[in-house]
Amino acid sequence: MNIDDHIRQAQEQGAFDNLPGQGKPIRLENNPYAGEQGLAFDILQQAGFLPSWVEERHSLEAEMNQAITKLSRAWSQVEGDYRRDPLWQKAEKKFRQESLRLNQAIRTYNLKAPAGIPHLIELNVERELVKLRRLSPTY
Repeated sequence: MNIDDHIRQAQEQGAFDNLPGQGKPIRLENNPYAGEQGLAFDILQQAGFLPSWVEERHSLEAEMNQAITKLSRAWSQVEGDYRRDPLWQKAEKKFRQESLRLNQAIRTYNLKAPAGIPHLIELNVERELVKLRRLSPTY
């Protein structure tokens, strides 16, 4: 069974019914110089689809922001010397572990992303900790 047969079978089973944008014209006026690949990307984007590497990048950026936000919340609850605060120590340890996991995922993503796409920058634990400490006037 070739690809055309699979598409025909999916059409018969209604797999393409009720898709977003059904019955609406395809907008082709975006960038006349983008070429076929750019046009294909625009059509997929209008239909709500993104290349897997774009979705992965969004996911990694969200996870990095979430990890930093959790660390910031823990920092805001520190009372006294942060080096002796058990809740802060636990939060910092968890952030370090999460950073290791995220940085490995970022390295993998950077290898998969197409050429010419800016790489994601790994989380720098020490830099994030310094930023938090600078926010507090007592440390």
